[in-house]
Amino acid sequence: MHFYFTNRIKSRGGPSTFQHRFIEQLKIKKIKTSFNFSLKADYVFVNSGTRKLISLIILKLIGVKIIQRLDGYNHNFKVKKNPFKIIIKAQIQNFIISFIRKFLANKIIYQSKYSKKIWEKRFGKVLKPNTIIYNSSSSEFFKNYNNKLIKNKKFKIIIIEGNIQMENLTLNILKCLNKIACNNLLLIDSIQIYGNSSNVKNYMNWSKKIEFKGTVQRKNIYKIYKQNNCIFFLLDFYSNCSNSLIESITSRVPTLYFDSGSANELAKNCGYKINFNDLDYINERNFLDYKIIHGLKYIMRNYTKLQANCYFRSKHFKSEYMSKKYLNFISLKEH
Repeated sequence: MHFYFTNRIKSRGGPSTFQHRFIEQLKIKKIKTSFNFSLKADYVFVNSGTRKLISLIILKLIGVKIIQRLDGYNHNFKVKKNPFKIIIKAQIQNFIISFIRKFLANKIIYQSKYSKKIWEKRFGKVLKPNTIIYNSSSSEFFKNYNNKLIKNKKFKIIIIEGNIQMENLTLNILKCLNKIACNNLLLIDSIQIYGNSSNVKNYMNWSKKIEFKGTVQRKNIYKIYKQNNCIFFLLDFYSNCSNSLIESITSRVPTLYFDSGSANELAKNCGYKINFNDLDYINERNFLDYKIIHGLKYIMRNYTKLQANCYFRSKHFKSEYMSKKYLNFISLKEH
């Protein structure tokens, strides 16, 4: 059995992490994978979109099944401040992905219910087999069960993103955390920020408790969650299926998150949810400060219970479970 993947994804973030883990599982099952065009492929796997439309059309015509995995569409065309070139590029990317979805794909796998909802709302429903399969977490994260609550010891807040964006809401959240750190409003030992954050780091003078750690290699991320008394704060507000959030859950680290994107369907009962219904209202600093402090206090009080909820929820995010669901949907028998 032969899977042809249309693109090598070298960037950091969700699509790359997923593809790496899925290919690992296929190799374990002795299923051949390649990135080179081949007429002998049994399945073509398109991770969102690809420019290789001619290759896809040729393979489609000779009967090779095309599987498309979808997260979200490119929102850059909506941002009026973006340069015209970026807006056009986003529109082209969305057109290509939508074209594959409507005319070439035999089956579609959405990352989450939220992902399916936004695609159907903007580009309409398609009458072909589709399903929802969440991302997974590698085995290293499931070995973090030694992390625990140590009473009377201060907490660590962890933020892990590929890029920390210079957006109003993100800056207001970080300013709130800075206020908590400077005024010792909560039992916080450190606020660790992982990811490309050079712009944010230089934005203002931050508390010494706020540590900008820079980017971290994928293979080392699980070590971050080994710390005791950890709380994960999700800054990805419109994520289709956040790998960082899944990794925190499988590491039994309770989460503070906003009720936006797919966060609540992934992390329900695994932390504290900040309602996200009114963007203008939530950007008011006093209201935001109150909700963040209230949420952190809730997690600190209920830490052990939330860790247990993470443990039971984590079974949905094992790589073996994810790959089995993919292969069953694609109608492959496991080898």
